[in-house]
Amino acid sequence: MPVELTQGAISALFNGQKPKDPILQCLGTKFINGPDRPRLKLNLSDGIHIFSTALLAHLLIDFINDGRLQQYTVFKLKQYHSILLQDSKRIVVCLDIEILQSAEEVGGKIGEPVRLGVSQNAADMCGCLPLTTRPGVEDVYMDAL
Repeated sequence: MPVELTQGAISALFNGQKPKDPILQCLGTKFINGPDRPRLKLNLSDGIHIFSTALLAHLLIDFINDGRLQQYTVFKLKQYHSILLQDSKRIVVCLDIEILQSAEEVGGKIGEPVRLGVSQNAADMCGCLPLTTRPGVEDVYMDAL
């Protein structure tokens, strides 16, 4: 049985609102270089919009290492922190998630989401967050668009 995404959650996150336990889809991951260690950037979708300046907290790296979080996985964002940078760009750090459906169960992208007007570099500019690392792993970007 398909899980319904929380439509409007991405727009709310982008605008600094704090939706409770939004259900989102991961459309891709990308390791990016940081000042101390690589960080993991996520492309998230609510079925309407895509938010590409989300970062996965370091404590959640096992979701990537064991394959639970990958392209098309649907999850509940249980805890997160939203940060507005000085240049008015917003990033969201995912602190706790619950996998609801695996990528295999979902089978593809849900809806026809479009990108919100946000700089792709916003997540790259913040070097002070407790983000992921995975030594020796090459860039594993999987863009569903």
